[in-house]
Amino acid sequence: MMTVDNIPVSKVERLNFIIDLSWKVFFEKITSSRIKINKESSMQLHYSSILNTVGELLCILPGETFSLELESSHGRKNLDITCRFDDASAAIELKCFRKFSNRAQDLDMYDVWVDITRLHGLNDFQVKRFICLTDHDKYPNGKHGGYSETFSIAQGKEYKRGDILVPPWVGKWKD
Repeated sequence: MMTVDNIPVSKVERLNFIIDLSWKVFFEKITSSRIKINKESSMQLHYSSILNTVGELLCILPGETFSLELESSHGRKNLDITCRFDDASAAIELKCFRKFSNRAQDLDMYDVWVDITRLHGLNDFQVKRFICLTDHDKYPNGKHGGYSETFSIAQGKEYKRGDILVPPWVGKWKD
């Protein structure tokens, strides 16, 4: 059981607290079947709704503000969720992989790395989060071979800083 003993004073710590608490509430609502997630867009909608509510609730002092934007433009790409608590800002990327999806797992795992790489390169945000939700055991626990092995997101898989990951399909298909 989670208890809220101390609400952080620091803006960045409070923003992290808002994001973490929102995730816990969101996840509990999924596991209790209060909400259903069928794809990334429904995940984005439900999580951002909870995030916005929690963010507003934790604006305690006069003048504190929380704001949230979906699919906000950043460079040539959109970020799934951006939010601000006063002058502290966060970028959140989401992925949702379902068992019934007919997408190729290697492409899903590659998309994870694209999002994580983008987040690492964002200097405008003090908080950067990547959240992946799946009901498919193959992603976190499966043995990944072939193209999937290059971008495996299996539990415990480690990559060294500076490693350059190149998709094995580069140059094999027409651009």
